[in-house]
Amino acid sequence: MNEQGLVPKIGDSLDASVASLCVAVAGFFQLARSRFMRA
Repeated sequence: MNEQGLVPKIGDSLDASVASLCVAVAGFFQLARSRFMRA
């Protein structure tokens, strides 16, 4: 009966994981780009 309380928690954790994943991917591409620029 507490689906309404469960869904927002799943949404928040999903947003947080997606945000952290985007930050990791962005940092990886920035590092790779700077490395290729030097080489």
